[in-house]
Amino acid sequence: LYLVMDYVEGRSLGQLARGGLEVRRGVGLVASVAHAIHYAHTQQIIHRDLKPDNVLVSAKDDAVHLTDFGLAKVPGSQITGTGEVMGTPNYVAPEQLEDSSAVGEAVDVYGLGGILYTVLTRRPPYQGNSLGEILRKVVMGNLRPPRELVHDLDPALERICLQSLHEIPSRRPEGALAFAQALEAWLS
Repeated sequence: LYLVMDYVEGRSLGQLARGGLEVRRGVGLVASVAHAIHYAHTQQIIHRDLKPDNVLVSAKDDAVHLTDFGLAKVPGSQITGTGEVMGTPNYVAPEQLEDSSAVGEAVDVYGLGGILYTVLTRRPPYQGNSLGEILRKVVMGNLRPPRELVHDLDPALERICLQSLHEIPSRRPEGALAFAQALEAWLS
């Protein structure tokens, strides 16, 4: 089997964020990613591994290209079994740690929040010296608020970020479109 995709001249959103990204530009890029995820959700596809390094940003026009659907939950797919954990630890939703096969759109909203957190702070939401330490922080919701790292961050933008990273899925925005609209409202 082969995977072929367009060549994207540019960098990953992770590279841009770690290098320092102007907040408005970064928020606009994350809103674009949220629209892409909303479209995937309308096709009943759950990405399950959203992170800044899975988003390519075109150098020519700042267009976002969502990549790495290797862990995606697709209707009829049996890629994961009950009890299996999938995703990148620094960005994985707590409920995904319990059972990746039973997750829904809320895990992607959580991933979008993780991307936004990285764009705002230049680091992933959860860090640790070991996989176990990172996973404990995720489960406990032990998240350092973005304004502790970026003191002049707008509190309204921090609220959007923290709501999307809430440990209880029903407390997150209702979907990727609602998340995108919140970011666009902040931008306007």
